[in-house]
Amino acid sequence: MTTEYIKLTNQEKRDFHDLTDEDREVMLRLLRLGHTRGAVAKAMQIRPTKLTMWLKKGRSERPENCYRKFYNAVVQAEGDAQLELERVVIEAASS
Repeated sequence: MTTEYIKLTNQEKRDFHDLTDEDREVMLRLLRLGHTRGAVAKAMQIRPTKLTMWLKKGRSERPENCYRKFYNAVVQAEGDAQLELERVVIEAASS
């Protein structure tokens, strides 16, 4: 699979609010392809520990705010990737 469509900015992202909507969508696209959270963070020039911190904050935030929405989107993207991988494995096993 190619990731040529991904445009990265040269500046290192330092805060969640520095991410653009496009940055978030690129991250979700990569997760849907099956990349790990750590790999996505590195590709986006974010420390993996910082991404983990954002997701931890989102998991516990009530009511729903920007961190919670991002967390929900990440979990959904990872679920989509897992379903696709399982589909490929089942298809290959059936052949």
